[in-house]
Amino acid sequence: MPLRVPLSQGTESSIICLQIVGQLKSLQLASLTAERDGEIRKAALNTLATGYKIFGDDIWRYVGKLTEAQRSVLDDRFKWTKKK
Repeated sequence: MPLRVPLSQGTESSIICLQIVGQLKSLQLASLTAERDGEIRKAALNTLATGYKIFGDDIWRYVGKLTEAQRSVLDDRFKWTKKK
């Protein structure tokens, strides 16, 4: 299924959007939410939250396999992001 970049966004936002998707697919960014280093975890969560702002619930198609704990952390972060 082709990725649809929101057309209402500017060029810079579209580029960022595509970069996030590339990271999600190639680096399995969601797996970094389980890292011991708090800064890495925080950066991964922030990046995924940005992806959630752009893609909404479709982000789940790109995050790959997660443990229940990782899924729960992401779900909480996405709910918090949605309220912002």
